[in-house]
Amino acid sequence: MRLPFRMIAAGVLWTAAVAAAAAPQADNTLAVEEQAANRAMAEKLAQMAQQTLLNRGIVPATVTQTIALLEAAERLNPAEPRFSRLLAVAYQQQGGEAGRQGEIDALSRYLKLEPADLVAQMRVIDLHFSQIDAADQRGNYIDQLFKTPQLAAEVRAHVATLGARLAFDRAEDKRGNEYIEEALKLFPLSPEALVLKYQYMAADMSPDQRVALQLQLLRCNPVRPGLMADLAEELAAVGLIDPSLYWYATGFGVAQRAGSAPDPTDTTNFGAEMVIADQLSTAQQMIKSIMNEDAANSDAAFLNLLIEKRNKDEDKIRTASESVRSAVLTRLSRLSDQLHEKETATTQASTDVDMAADVKLLGESGNADMTAAYASGLSELCWLSIYFNAKPAEAESYMAALRQLLAPDSATLARLDGWSYLVGGKKDEARVKLSAVAASDALSELGMIKLEQDSLSAAELRSRIISLLNKNASGLTGALLIEAFRDKMALMPRTPASEAVQVELDKFPKDWIQLTDFSKTQFFYSVKGEPLKVAHAYGEPMLARITITNTSTYDLTIGPDAAIHPDIWIDARVTGMSAQNLSGVTFDRIGQKVLLHPKESASQVMRVDQGAMTSALQADPRLGMTINFSVVTNPIQQELGVAPGPGGYRAMFTHTVQRTPAPFTPDALQKQFSLIQDGHGDVRIRSLELMGAFVNWLKAQNDPATKDPSIQIADFIRKSTGDRLTAVRAQSMFISASLAESPARDSMVKQMLSDPSPATRVIGLMALEQLEPAVQKELAKELADSDSDPTVRKLAGAVIEIADLPPPSTQPATEPATTQPAADFRP
Repeated sequence: MRLPFRMIAAGVLWTAAVAAAAAPQADNTLAVEEQAANRAMAEKLAQMAQQTLLNRGIVPATVTQTIALLEAAERLNPAEPRFSRLLAVAYQQQGGEAGRQGEIDALSRYLKLEPADLVAQMRVIDLHFSQIDAADQRGNYIDQLFKTPQLAAEVRAHVATLGARLAFDRAEDKRGNEYIEEALKLFPLSPEALVLKYQYMAADMSPDQRVALQLQLLRCNPVRPGLMADLAEELAAVGLIDPSLYWYATGFGVAQRAGSAPDPTDTTNFGAEMVIADQLSTAQQMIKSIMNEDAANSDAAFLNLLIEKRNKDEDKIRTASESVRSAVLTRLSRLSDQLHEKETATTQASTDVDMAADVKLLGESGNADMTAAYASGLSELCWLSIYFNAKPAEAESYMAALRQLLAPDSATLARLDGWSYLVGGKKDEARVKLSAVAASDALSELGMIKLEQDSLSAAELRSRIISLLNKNASGLTGALLIEAFRDKMALMPRTPASEAVQVELDKFPKDWIQLTDFSKTQFFYSVKGEPLKVAHAYGEPMLARITITNTSTYDLTIGPDAAIHPDIWIDARVTGMSAQNLSGVTFDRIGQKVLLHPKESASQVMRVDQGAMTSALQADPRLGMTINFSVVTNPIQQELGVAPGPGGYRAMFTHTVQRTPAPFTPDALQKQFSLIQDGHGDVRIRSLELMGAFVNWLKAQNDPATKDPSIQIADFIRKSTGDRLTAVRAQSMFISASLAESPARDSMVKQMLSDPSPATRVIGLMALEQLEPAVQKELAKELADSDSDPTVRKLAGAVIEIADLPPPSTQPATEPATTQPAADFRP
């Protein structure tokens, strides 16, 4: 390549620079320049910290290096809250006592800059609480904080939940319940208080109280498909069939949008509720799908048999009956493999079971859980033969095995014996067996009703049936019972509790669940990404303010278990000569608030030129770039990448961002040389970086004509190591070392490591990556052992450990774990 111009002699320019440096300057001007250069250098160090984790993965050494770099960045620019916030996250990743104390210190400095950040306040409280060992002292700490009126209501509610957990741990349930109620008075949508209440108090509630609590949990966070299934089961249990089906379907839809599979038990219960609702065709489609996915799901197979029994096609009934037998035997086969410590070879159906050997081994093992599971399978085989096939003789071998596993007075044995007598026409013997357990066993009570129905009046019979159904209105048992009484009762009757439950259902806002619908989410809140500026020079950090505003009439929670997750994922599309799509250029968390009232906002400044964007921006500096950023809320990992999950959506930034081209012309170079001499501190840092990029670009041309220009520019950069500003000198030495060959490179790195400025030694330690691992460890050891600055010692120790790691990857080593669908809350 031939350059279309003559390079300007670097020596002439340097003479001018020296003269400028010798001119008198006011102290305050120098201080302003120093601060500007320090701010630019702080951004460089923070960028290095981020790239370390991406390229090397998250291991203790890289976390320590990240901490040291962020500490150095924070010291250079203590007024920037991003650094202390990110430093706190790094210390949290480190863990242990040192990590905990480091996080407390970082958050304390952060809160001096951002005192209204409630999330940070709560985290500091948690950290201090975790440092207290004695339970009494923990209690005093909670009481003191809870009585502090200056704390926001949401923070005091969090303190109350800490008190509740402490009380429950000490078996002080009454005190724990009081704390929960206090928390919910302060913050009715507190996710943590509601979850605690559900875990510790729901079992003792009436059905309507429990449903009210479940609905409040869903008002807090509608992305709870498992809880929706629990609600559906609660509604089914009181005979509210249509609402139950609605919540089952809604929960499954939310699970699908979240990229997670519904719980198989929930799916089976949904199928059972469809049978109860007499929606047999739809139920059978779902049930057969369940059976195809799980060859051992005998509940689904029994439901399918119930449907075929209604259809009265004998061939299909036989096929369905064999499907039940196969499902149960498959489950027993898998239990047998566990019992004999064999690996199950397949997920397909398997009917090869040696029951005699299994029962013998179960008796010898004393494994109560395994025995109960095996006995359950045997009882299902007996029930299939006796009740569905009306062939008690078929069940004799299973009954013999079952008697070896269960106590003689077992309700299961009494029920099966009673039904065997009943099917065989021995009514007196059946009555003796069934009556003994009918009060506590629904299927035995079914047998008693069958025995006594001819002697009961129509009203008495109906009353007995309704009473039995009211106590067993859902699931496989409910489906079996209602099918047994279809000739007398078309649909499952509602229980006395259903009216109060319906009242709670009617209070729930009808459109709230639309927040989980991708097409409706943005009607509830807006998310806006605003670049702090549009045009950026080469090396200039790209910052954007991310703002979430509640545009609905509802209060919206923000948090890991809330309607809006704090996770913010930013993608970029670069257009121009190097067009490309870049995923996850920034992954951060928004803080400040845990609740947004209507029209309220939460915002945070984030750096967006990270991840793969760093490499894209460091490419050919002559090329301009137009960058379209987009922000994703509630991100989840899907097969094709990260996408908005339920309650989230993607929004484009308000403006495109420009990386302005840096022309490689005599005039442009003259300007950059002048900026390095006389520019503002931050501009000089970036101009040096640009000149370094030009040298690398010239070297890549592999053209003899570019050799002299690259040498001249590199020489100019090297001479800037005498700059009056510490950060500029450090930048010049770092770039010069990266451009030089050994031994000049090694000498430059050693010079940085012995520099009086801790910031320069930090940069020097990062420059060690250009050397051989053995040399890195040798040069870093002295600093790790005896450097006067703790941050330098910390970084040097990390550099020694990292030198033994595999070479850096060109791709991120890990995906942020939080981009996975959040685990659904279940009690």
